[in-house]
Amino acid sequence: MFTITADAILPSTVTGSWPRPRWFDVSMWGRPLDTCMLDVRFREKFQDAMAVVISDQERAGLDLLTHGDFHCDEDLAGRSWHHYPLQRWAGFEGEYLQPESTRAPWLHYPPGTLLSEIYTGWRWPHVVDRIEHRPLDYPKIWRVAQGKTAKPVRFGTCCSQVMALFLDPKAVASLRRDQAQLLTFYDFPAEHWRHLRTTNIIESPFATVRLRQRVTKGAGSRTKALMMAFKLLAMAEERWRKVNGSELCRWCAPACASSMACRRNRRPLLETRRRTPPNSRGRSTTFDNFSTASCRTASSRCAGSRLGP
Repeated sequence: MFTITADAILPSTVTGSWPRPRWFDVSMWGRPLDTCMLDVRFREKFQDAMAVVISDQERAGLDLLTHGDFHCDEDLAGRSWHHYPLQRWAGFEGEYLQPESTRAPWLHYPPGTLLSEIYTGWRWPHVVDRIEHRPLDYPKIWRVAQGKTAKPVRFGTCCSQVMALFLDPKAVASLRRDQAQLLTFYDFPAEHWRHLRTTNIIESPFATVRLRQRVTKGAGSRTKALMMAFKLLAMAEERWRKVNGSELCRWCAPACASSMACRRNRRPLLETRRRTPPNSRGRSTTFDNFSTASCRTASSRCAGSRLGP
């Protein structure tokens, strides 16, 4: 007899995808959610379908609700549940039938059966380049569902181990080799995801330098150019705002070579005060006066705690 949960009321929920309403006849087909939502026809049907599935679960008395996997395309036997990330990650191309020789033993079924028709009907891409992560819009889809109810909404998706069952051996080896790089994005706090998806933290600071460089038509020498760039960045830094969740940068900085090691060691970043290097002439110092370690510390501090306007 179970004693821990004997007198506890456990929350109820469901698993799996919910049937799509027949009038919900639009799909994303590899496009970003923002692009799909620009289509008023998709936007209305997607929002209505999400409201319907949330309402059905509330009337059924469930405690933990689900979005019904309505972001998945309406294709053969739910292939999109596995195929959704592959449509968006870089490094894949084409639609090919999985050879019998590379199919997992427990995926072999006699011809004429339903499962044999499914597994021989699905098509999968081949790996043509290094697999790289691309945004999957999961937080946006979850917010659409959570905005329609006061109860908690859970979100589930397919793991890379399952996708590896259907890909060619080259793809499986690539997924295993690049697994750390593919999943590093999720090792950072959720507050930082917005900044990690963009290059604004790089483009915004240098926009100030680029604007000044166009006005001056050249600084005259490499030393003067570096001095001007450093001074402009130092002045612009005073107007930058902090990144979302800047207090978490103490434990997790994008400048770290390995975020997993950063989280495991839990070592706070060293905050070094900006020091003016010695200058015998008493004039403005140049970028060349700084040591490599000082530049690296300043760069880590800037990338970890500040963001361009």
